[in-house]
Order: sequence, then C-alpha cells, then structure tokens
Amino acid sequence: MVSDAEQQMKSLLRRLLAGSSVEELEDYVSALREVKQALERACEQGRLSQKEADMVLNNWLVGQ
Repeated sequence: MVSDAEQQMKSLLRRLLAGSSVEELEDYVSALREVKQALERACEQGRLSQKEADMVLNNWLVGQ
C-alpha cells in the first residue's frame, strides 16, 4: 500500500519533471536543502518542534 506522503512526492516529481529544465530542478533541490537545514537548526535550537517543522516542510512542498 502506498502512503499519502509517497503519492504526494510522486505527484510533485511528475510535475517538476514535466515542466522544468535541469537548471530549474537544481535550483529547486538547492532551495529544498536550505529549507530543510533551516528547519533542522530551528528544531535543534528549540524554536520549532519536530511536528511544526514537518508541517512547514510539507506546506512548502505541497505549495510548490
């Protein structure tokens, strides 16, 4: 059984691959890494809970 998260990721990848150049994908992946690192730092510093960080990242991914 495929999870909702897996389905969302597959859908996101299909949309990205269908309408993006390699350079645009590289920019997107770079931005995603930066967002993930910022959220990890916020969790480590106690500014966000892991659940809040997961919600922010999910909203960022779904909103793209």
